Amino acid sequence: MVISNRILEQNNFSIRLLLEKELQHTKSVMVDMEDAVFWVKPDAEFLYANDAACSLVRYSREELLSMTMYDIKPDFSPAVWSKHWTTIKEKGYLYFESLYRTKEDQTFPVEITIIYLEYNSTEYGCILIRNISQRQHTSIVLQEVNEVLECKVQQLIAELRNANQQLYCEKVLRQQVEMALEQEKLLNEYKAHFFSMLSHEFRTPLNIISLSASLLKRHLHRWTEEKKLQYLQRLEMAVEQISQLMDEIFLNAKAEARKLKLEPKPLNLIQLCSEILTEMNLNESNATCLMPTDPFDSSFCEESRHLPLSRESAPKGELSSKKSIFFNNSGQQNSFPISASLETPDYTVTLISQGDCTACVDQKLLQPILRNLLSNAVKYSPNDSTIDLIVSHRDEEVIFQIKDRGIGISVGDQQRLFKPFHRGTNVGNIPGNGLGLALVKKFVDLHGGQISVASKVGVGTTFTITLPVQ
Repeated sequence: MVISNRILEQNNFSIRLLLEKELQHTKSVMVDMEDAVFWVKPDAEFLYANDAACSLVRYSREELLSMTMYDIKPDFSPAVWSKHWTTIKEKGYLYFESLYRTKEDQTFPVEITIIYLEYNSTEYGCILIRNISQRQHTSIVLQEVNEVLECKVQQLIAELRNANQQLYCEKVLRQQVEMALEQEKLLNEYKAHFFSMLSHEFRTPLNIISLSASLLKRHLHRWTEEKKLQYLQRLEMAVEQISQLMDEIFLNAKAEARKLKLEPKPLNLIQLCSEILTEMNLNESNATCLMPTDPFDSSFCEESRHLPLSRESAPKGELSSKKSIFFNNSGQQNSFPISASLETPDYTVTLISQGDCTACVDQKLLQPILRNLLSNAVKYSPNDSTIDLIVSHRDEEVIFQIKDRGIGISVGDQQRLFKPFHRGTNVGNIPGNGLGLALVKKFVDLHGGQISVASKVGVGTTFTITLPVQ
């Protein structure tokens, strides 16, 4: 038995010498490494340890070479080592972290890497052990610093969020103030336009009333009854003009306040258009006699058989240019004369009907729409021109088109066409208050319809009104 043990010891010693001889060329590299390096046999017996390994485990090299892994790490049992060695052989390496306890009973974390090696059919492992206490301490410190920074970042984010909220509130408040100032500015401009328009529009009929009343008073006993009647008619027309202007202002105010209600009823559209054109003829016929060039000359007011139509009442001391409307009706279903011209008229209004022109609409809103557009077509058209009024009923819509060959509307003016008191830059001295189209737009919107314009300066303008059938 003793002989056998001696033979085994000699064999182990021979193997150790062989391995130590083969490892001599690596010692110069491993001895200076900062990490602890161990060479072990498959049974966990140490073959080599560098200076860092000795310093780590607090054993001399001679002591370590007579020891095994189980001696320096008691919880590293043979069963655990056997399992690790199997894994090392399969994968070629093994990495894990653990706690190491020195012989002075000091504990610190380490990372362990075991590499499988085979040389001349002999297996052994190279173990690299690194003390990661400083790294873990640094990691903990960094984690604490990160937590502190995260808290500060969250705090800064909260402060920035509050600051942004305050800035947003200030921005909204500033926008509201700017909007209020802009609205106030627009309101002041609106008021200025309004009072300017009132002053301008009321001046002519008031002058007519004043002059006619003065002449009647002065010549009451000299004039014939017919002459007196003419001046009384002028008074009535001047009052009617003021009344119509007040009606427009009142309707515009009600539309702005959303107090107008849509009340659609079945209506013959051709008959309505005919009545509007007839009314325009009658009103404008009387309008031509409003202002005489010579108040004592009665010849200016001889009754015209042309059903004359003036653009607007002329300024004091000027005679209104006489404009006549002749309108005819042509269409697929209703073809009948509305009015006859006894002599050559200054304007021709052609009323064209397409389809069944009976629809359910609000007459009180539709009348001012058509009256304003037709009046503008006449006002801004030259003599001897033709104006088309086309009425059609398609599917669930009724469409009105008013087409003139007048002065046209520039592209720039079309952008502000429906703003109250806005007038075209090319209207010259043609009178107007700028309320008509704004009122038309409001009434069309109230109907739930649409209005569009196609125009070219010097060629003419076409307004298209599309209203849904109620």
